[in-house]
Amino acid sequence: MSTLLLPDHMPARIAAEARAAGADRVETGGFILEGERGAASVLALTGEKGITRRRDLFHVSGLALATLFDWAEDHELTIAAQWHTHGRRAFLSDTDLEYGFNVSGFTTTVVPYFRQASPDAKHWGWWIFDSGEWVAVPAPESVPGSFSVITFEEGRVDEH
Repeated sequence: MSTLLLPDHMPARIAAEARAAGADRVETGGFILEGERGAASVLALTGEKGITRRRDLFHVSGLALATLFDWAEDHELTIAAQWHTHGRRAFLSDTDLEYGFNVSGFTTTVVPYFRQASPDAKHWGWWIFDSGEWVAVPAPESVPGSFSVITFEEGRVDEH
């Protein structure tokens, strides 16, 4: 079971990003970072350099990931979850299964139907990596609270 708590307006922001990319019929994604208290506090969006968005493919380069992970460490945050979109239903594709963050306790979510992405996280697919496999779980609890937004890419993080 996920211990991740989502600020109540974060899913709507993710859905807006999904719909913007979906209008171009490409996938997108990002990460959710949390501080010491367990509530998500930063929504990390992807920029351009080292980011590939195509139909049926969203890829973040190792250098872009390193940039995000270094920034998170400098701000004493944890990368709690990854999110990405699909053009149709929420499922873990073969690519997701092979190249996802297969780390015990890590959460991933797929925002389906990117052109009409729902702002309700309960309509997305959620999984936690446990005992060597991805296990479907309910959406995290939504809680009142604020969050900040950053955009990252290779060698750069912009705080909004």
